[in-house]
Amino acid sequence: MKLILIRHGEAERLTAQDTERVLTDRGLRQASWTMQEIARRFHPDAFIVSPLRRAQQTLAPLQQQFPHVPVQVCDLIKPDDPAAPALKWLSQQTGECIVVVCHMNVIALLAAQLLAESPVAFDLAEAWVLDQVCIGPGQSTRVLALQPPSDI
Repeated sequence: MKLILIRHGEAERLTAQDTERVLTDRGLRQASWTMQEIARRFHPDAFIVSPLRRAQQTLAPLQQQFPHVPVQVCDLIKPDDPAAPALKWLSQQTGECIVVVCHMNVIALLAAQLLAESPVAFDLAEAWVLDQVCIGPGQSTRVLALQPPSDI
């Protein structure tokens, strides 16, 4: 099974509540690039996204490509959430290709637990494709990393 972890694109600076931050024009371009690459290579059968607007905006281009794929909003993958509850919840999900769109720091912590490695920061709109038989600590191998060009 494939688990694709994606950090949201560039968001506006904190001007209001963190939950209301939206993607900048550059962030929208980053999201579009990443989602086009994923759509070209994979056929997702589940989308999981943070309740925050910038994560949902990042997922939107992929949702347009796959309008019949179910979307679950997960309240356990916000920026400062611990990884353990999210990983437990993710381990109960089924599908051959699951896309998760969320935030730093939780995405780095999730990846670290899945890969049994130290946390590594994701760049904006960066995607890691993990391969595993089941979702759980130390069960994954990173098979691909996709990152939008810096001049986008």
